[in-house]
Amino acid sequence: MESRILYRTVDSARLMESSLLAEFSLLAGRAHQRGWELRLRRILTRMSFRYYSVSFGALIKGAEVVRPLTNYPRSWLEHYEREGYQELDPVARHCRQHLKPLFWERAQRRARGRSKDYWEALGVHGLRGGVSIPLRGKTLVGSLSVAHSAEGGVAQSGGDEDLGLLFMLVPYLIEGLQRRMAIEQAPESCLTLKEAECLGWASMGKTSWEIGRIVGCAERTVDFHIANAGHKLGSTNRGHAIGIAVSQGLISF
Repeated sequence: MESRILYRTVDSARLMESSLLAEFSLLAGRAHQRGWELRLRRILTRMSFRYYSVSFGALIKGAEVVRPLTNYPRSWLEHYEREGYQELDPVARHCRQHLKPLFWERAQRRARGRSKDYWEALGVHGLRGGVSIPLRGKTLVGSLSVAHSAEGGVAQSGGDEDLGLLFMLVPYLIEGLQRRMAIEQAPESCLTLKEAECLGWASMGKTSWEIGRIVGCAERTVDFHIANAGHKLGSTNRGHAIGIAVSQGLISF
């Protein structure tokens, strides 16, 4: 009986890992879609992480950091701003200087002064048992922070399996973020989000009518966006535009 239960547990873990890897791949390859952040949230929820914050910017000295993607409690975000934690944020400081993860509970035990206040305030605002992972790519620098929720002062803790999956997620996340930056921060000659979205669906064999139903616009509007994308990419037809966009990493199959 115990062996059968063990096998079921192992099979369930493998199934979850397999389905999550498929989600990871979509996160890396479909960064232009509106549901990208929702997909990231679903992935982290399946790993038992309630809260997340993704901070990233161009790997250029003095470049502006993109607004973080986060679902941290509003009370914490307001407290962070009010207390001026930007100047001492131990997570940001660690992730700028190191490549190894920062485990919050260990950092809190070593903290002194205002840094200790910072960690204690996180717990007060419902963030416990967190970890922050530095992100480095060809064009970006940043961090991924995740945490469990704490209700009634008791923190929910994830196991080693959740952490293992989280570290597996990182390269896919970096690739997705770099694609988003290429689309959002490139010169005017680059594709807009809507152009990349329509061209991405076209690369999957969808007709203009089908794409219109998916993205919520008229068929002629889809043709307009794809034509604009083709003009920017210097293509001769829709298929050529798809090929150029894929080769430049703007969309992927």
